[in-house]
Amino acid sequence: MILSHLNYKNKINQFILFLLMGILIGVSVYNSLTRILLITLIVDAIIFFIVVILFKVYSTITTMIVTSFIYLLLILGSSALLFLIVPNFTINLNSILYTLITLFLILYRLVGVWVNQFFISVVMNQKKIKHEYTSEVLVSHINLIYIVIFILINSTGLIYKQGDYNFYNVLNNCFITAIAINQVNWRSFKF
Repeated sequence: MILSHLNYKNKINQFILFLLMGILIGVSVYNSLTRILLITLIVDAIIFFIVVILFKVYSTITTMIVTSFIYLLLILGSSALLFLIVPNFTINLNSILYTLITLFLILYRLVGVWVNQFFISVVMNQKKIKHEYTSEVLVSHINLIYIVIFILINSTGLIYKQGDYNFYNVLNNCFITAIAINQVNWRSFKF
């Protein structure tokens, strides 16, 4: 936590950081507890620098996970209410999952910029870079996330699972639909 609040552009902070690291490396030669502390600090610093370098991607992933849980709670609540009102309601599981997941991906695309700007400015307290998070940044990040998940589903063979129901096939189709929707320039349809 101390390292995360340092200004690394300041020469004094750089000197103090290198001095502390040098002392820790020197002491770790003689003390196993210090070696464990040093390894922990190095791993923490690597994670911190990855988050700093990929800050906007980190924001996108975090807000997408949080909003998906909120969306899931809303869907569960509304479906429980629906089954109370209409007890004999039958659904096709593939079609309802495809619709719900694709609807979430579209809704996140619509509110994602606002949610990420809020997260960056309020939660992460980075008000200066809040306006750098634009619609183009969001679309590129979520397309990257979709593509990674798409590749994982296809390369692991989960899409080819045999049986009555294949959730990964539905998920794969949702991401293909979302990528296609993200590629449409909706502003070009103005009359």
